[in-house]
Amino acid sequence: TGRGMSTMPRVVKRKLQKLRPIVEYNKRGKGIGQAHSEMQSYIGVLARFRVPLVDKKWSQIPKDIKEQIWEAVDMAFV
Repeated sequence: TGRGMSTMPRVVKRKLQKLRPIVEYNKRGKGIGQAHSEMQSYIGVLARFRVPLVDKKWSQIPKDIKEQIWEAVDMAFV
C-alpha cells in the first residue's frame, strides 16, 4: 500500500487562518523556494479532486473548473 493521496493539510490550515505565503520567482520568472513547491503540490491536489479523469487535455477542461482551481490557489498563495 502507498502513502495515499495528499490533501495538503498544511496549506488548507494556513488558508483557513488567512495566511498566504509569498511565492518567489527568479530573474527568468521560474518559481523558487518552499512556497513554490507547496503551490505546485496544491495545484496537483486540486486538479485530482476537481478535474474529471476522462478529460485528457487541459484545453478540454470546462472554464468553470479552471476558475475554481485558480480561485483556490489565489486564496492560498500570494
